[in-house]
Amino acid sequence: MAINRADQCRAWNADHQHQRLAGQARAKQFTSEHQSHAALAGYRAFSLRFRAGNGGPQLFPRDAAKYLSPADIRLFGQSLPPPLQAVILAAWTSGKPWGVEYWLLPPAVEPSLPDGTLFGAPDAHEWSDFAPGWRLCEGCWLVAVCPLCQPDWWADRVIARLSHALCGAMEGRCTMASIRLPPVLTPAVLRAVTANVRRIFDEWGAAERRHASSADLTALQTAYDQANAAYREARDRAAREGVPLDDA
Repeated sequence: MAINRADQCRAWNADHQHQRLAGQARAKQFTSEHQSHAALAGYRAFSLRFRAGNGGPQLFPRDAAKYLSPADIRLFGQSLPPPLQAVILAAWTSGKPWGVEYWLLPPAVEPSLPDGTLFGAPDAHEWSDFAPGWRLCEGCWLVAVCPLCQPDWWADRVIARLSHALCGAMEGRCTMASIRLPPVLTPAVLRAVTANVRRIFDEWGAAERRHASSADLTALQTAYDQANAAYREARDRAAREGVPLDDA
């Protein structure tokens, strides 16, 4: 016969003797060790949430996955881009206690390829794409944005303080038809535009030497014309806006 749990619980609640015995049994389980563990767990949860909301370094980073979601991670109450929140939570869970400022360039520092001024030489990083327009160094957890995939990076106060690195799509073969120069021009963008026009020119020359089809040659010429137009526009803007050309 099926037991009606609701009726059973109501009967237990009405039975004073049952309630007394149940309380005594529970009290025996609530030892000093149990109380200490519960108090420590409560403190860890409070500390994790408080520090996550302010972007501070964590005291108990490996417990982050128990008590936090990516959306809990902010910088003094200011929201962060979801990809950055996900990376920070993963870093904390792996035992890295760094605060949010670890991922951000100082406010007065302009981003540059590939890693601003914080994390050493470019070849020290193991870059991988983990979201459209976002890159992650698997060695040091550095997060960078692709300034060509996210041309409005400058308009977000947090993204504007992240490093720049070209994503896999932009490092591979591409044409300037799919790239829009960002409103804020940087040496990183200039280098990318220059590398792209050189790459397409080399491909066009190689295609001519191997006697490629007229359709392929026409497509490469069109791509080169688009790339060269973007290159000239970038150079003109750099001269007007005072952006260093470096080796571009």
